Amino acid sequence: MTRARRSLSVGSIDVKATVVPSRLAAPHSAMRPAPFVNISRVLFAATLLSICVFASAPARSAAANHAPDFLVHGNVFDDRGFTVANARIRMSRAGKTSWRWETNTDGEGEFALHVPAEVQYVLRVDAKGYPPLIQNVDASQDIRVDLSLHLVARGGGKPQ
Repeated sequence: MTRARRSLSVGSIDVKATVVPSRLAAPHSAMRPAPFVNISRVLFAATLLSICVFASAPARSAAANHAPDFLVHGNVFDDRGFTVANARIRMSRAGKTSWRWETNTDGEGEFALHVPAEVQYVLRVDAKGYPPLIQNVDASQDIRVDLSLHLVARGGGKPQ
């Protein structure tokens, strides 16, 4: 039985394979060229691998250029000092009109948002029965800010 050695380069990948003719082939099959079934599978796998490697390269470089995160952590309280659950917290870059980051306070009035560092932000708190509370946040000085936000009921009385 005759074996054929084949080698092929795809980009920076060298592929070497031994092609073995089928044992079920007719005796005169030695006259035909060796089949390329095995080498075509290897080429397919090498091509697929190179596509995956090159496709993931831009994602890694974009992640490397990502600004470090800044943590905005806080608690929301009502005018009596009780925590406010399920208050809507939204943030945007200063000067922008659309809210880009959003979360709600948990059952204990706590929230946390990760935003890119070194930027000025505007934080807005919306809770049922209270007027919106607007707070400026400076993310250029540190890696974290802890806020204690106190809502005042509409008209100075109990929330609706």
